Amino acid sequence: MLKGQRRNFVLGVLMLIAVMFAFAGAARAAEVEATKTTGAPLAVGAYANGDTLVVTGDALELGEEEDDMGDWGILAALPNSFKLRFENGQTVIPEVALMDARLLEIEGRDVTEIGGWAFAYTPLTKAVFPAVENIEENPFVVISSLNADGLQLNEDAFSVDADNGILYSKDGSRIVSYLFTNNATAFTAPKGVTEIADSAFAAAMKLESVSLPNVRLIGDSAFVSSGKIKTLSAPNVVRVGSLAFLQCTGLTTLYLPKAEILDYQAFAACQNLTGASLPNVKSIGEGAFFNNSKLASISIPKAEFIGEHAFASMHGLTVLELGAEVPVVSGDAFTNNQKKMLLLTPAPENFAAALADFQSVEAILRAEITQSPVTLLEGDKLTLSAVIENTEAPYQWSLNGTALPAATETLYEKEAAAAGDLGLYAMQFGYNGKTYSTAPIGVAFAVPELSLTPAAETVAQGAQADRIFTLRAHFGDKDFTIAEFNLAGDIDDAGLMFEKTGAATFRVHGVPTKPGSYSLRVTAKVSGYADDFTTGAVITVTEGNGGTPETPGPGTPCYTSGSSGCSAVSLAGLSLLLIPLALMRGKKK
Repeated sequence: MLKGQRRNFVLGVLMLIAVMFAFAGAARAAEVEATKTTGAPLAVGAYANGDTLVVTGDALELGEEEDDMGDWGILAALPNSFKLRFENGQTVIPEVALMDARLLEIEGRDVTEIGGWAFAYTPLTKAVFPAVENIEENPFVVISSLNADGLQLNEDAFSVDADNGILYSKDGSRIVSYLFTNNATAFTAPKGVTEIADSAFAAAMKLESVSLPNVRLIGDSAFVSSGKIKTLSAPNVVRVGSLAFLQCTGLTTLYLPKAEILDYQAFAACQNLTGASLPNVKSIGEGAFFNNSKLASISIPKAEFIGEHAFASMHGLTVLELGAEVPVVSGDAFTNNQKKMLLLTPAPENFAAALADFQSVEAILRAEITQSPVTLLEGDKLTLSAVIENTEAPYQWSLNGTALPAATETLYEKEAAAAGDLGLYAMQFGYNGKTYSTAPIGVAFAVPELSLTPAAETVAQGAQADRIFTLRAHFGDKDFTIAEFNLAGDIDDAGLMFEKTGAATFRVHGVPTKPGSYSLRVTAKVSGYADDFTTGAVITVTEGNGGTPETPGPGTPCYTSGSSGCSAVSLAGLSLLLIPLALMRGKKK
């Protein structure tokens, strides 16, 4: 009995040892060496599902042809699931390198750069890159098994919001990846975020509302195929990258107040978009709104460039409002549009080539103001004009809400002399139940400036003053007629007088008796204006040489009451006159 028990025990131990060796062999077999030698493709030995491929040898290379992924293509085509670890100093994982591969985990201790969509559509659960510094485009697109806790990245370059599944740049200014496992329906970017990286939100299928309060740049393919997004708030975005909102079929309206550039197919195939207002967009890239069948009206008043197929295959487009500064319009920008479209633009001549074979254009509207802003001088006219090439349609025109006569061309003119009711004006156009307006024009009346020549005069006390002053009413290079003028001031205190000598001239004359500064004010009526205009001059009397009006000083004209004047008295004559007078006074004493 004991012998049998001992035999069974020994057999059990031997079986346990055999099993342990079997497991040890299996553990060793779980790592398979994948080798690479110069000039030869990557070699991968036999491996089982879930085994770890350890890449040794030379760094993996892309093929010479553009569509040949080389060593990366070999890995992506492996039939079983695998884990991957680099031990050969691999520093770069190129874009789409392992897309759609059966990759479970990846580790690259020396990897510093990862390309966009590198691991897209894989069953990846863990990514370890402690040295990575550069991720320009989201490599983790549509990975339904990767959570934020599966990312182990360089903490000096990136930060991970584990609660919300978002990968940021270290300073928080850039969103690199919005993980596919994020279940939120609404997203508001933190205040510090100014950039959305390429493909960052690609195929974010659960998002319905996106708010980007301080974002200025939306990268290429940033929200591509995010079909449930219904509302987009991006008040400070300046540029929208290529394919950024391609196939965002949930969007119904679009308003980007500061956007200036829309790149290639930025909003293409947004099948439920019905209206778009882009008041500051200057460049509309190729196919920017291609194949938006429900988009009925677009307002882009500052467009300067319209690329090929920008508005092609837009079967619902009826109103397109563009500005006057469109020097470049692709000849096939509007091809394959089935409905008739009204093109609103102040400068239809820029579209002649583009519309030569475009039969769907129902009318071209030009609504313009000849000067903007306009300053009216006397007799000048303000002219507002509107031209519609097709006059059969029931277009409705108004000027600041006042209906104008129906006509191919309506001219509204007002002269400055009778333009007291002008202020802010805009041409308004009614079409299909909506009102469109040109930019309002500010009308300012010219206020003439009144000038006086000379504007200042200096006279010596006791000296004869005689000067003609000239009035001039002018605005820019235009002169106005002085109808009448009045004079006032304190010049009488100085012993000076004035008199009118013409329609816009007067004379100041006399002999000043007191030194000082004396003001002269002129108030004038200008033809065509009800208001008075005022100007003035300053006459300064300097101290004389002791002369008086009765006894002028040497070298000055003499002046006696009731006389028009007398000859100047020389110093010698004055001395001869003063000596007898002194003697006479001495005798009286």
